[in-house]
Amino acid sequence: MRIARVFAPSVSSPGTRYALPPDASRHLGKVLRARVGQSLVCFDGTGREYTCTITDIDRKQVWVQVESVTETSNESPLSIKLALAITRGDRMDFAIQKSVELGVIEILPFFSERCEVKLRGDKASKRTAHWQAVALSACEQSGRAVVPQVLAPQALADLVTTEHAMRLVLDPTSEQTLSALPITGNQVLVAIGPEGGFSNEEVDLMTGHGFDSVRLGPRVLRAETAAIVATAALQTLHGDLGR
Repeated sequence: MRIARVFAPSVSSPGTRYALPPDASRHLGKVLRARVGQSLVCFDGTGREYTCTITDIDRKQVWVQVESVTETSNESPLSIKLALAITRGDRMDFAIQKSVELGVIEILPFFSERCEVKLRGDKASKRTAHWQAVALSACEQSGRAVVPQVLAPQALADLVTTEHAMRLVLDPTSEQTLSALPITGNQVLVAIGPEGGFSNEEVDLMTGHGFDSVRLGPRVLRAETAAIVATAALQTLHGDLGR
């Protein structure tokens, strides 16, 4: 039987009794139907995992005994930040979920010329919180103990000023392939366009601010597919996939 993993940012040191956060307690009690005496793993989001035993369960709370703590070592040596043009429906959720499973460390949602989704004020805050929950769930499933941050949506004009060791923009018309591009250092920011792609003016804006334009292959991919393929390709070429 698979041992459950839950996010517990303030989990206590070994030998102590700890009340799990409401979301984790609700998931264990109502979804997983956990029982007293069952083992589980808590992770604090910074790279540590805690082996625990459930001691008490009531309608709203799950209590655990913390048995031991370990430092995880499954983060990629390549630090990938993924800038995603905001897409409709569950496509954004899918791109975030899979890219987090593949090891990205940060998600930067942004608006571009061909984005069909408009988010402002409270709606933007709620959507950001939802995306962060998607990233957290992906960490629970994939065994990661470091939770990537999902930033608030920003304009493309703000994104291009983000300083980073290396910045890439995916463009199916680029003459340069991702596999032929040398990665300098261990950090890279990858920008993925919306469903209709970047406009020529947007690509010019990004390359004018130091982004390298690259293509993934001979076919045009959907936005969510491109996010997954780009992350997997970078992890294979310079990260930890296949090692």
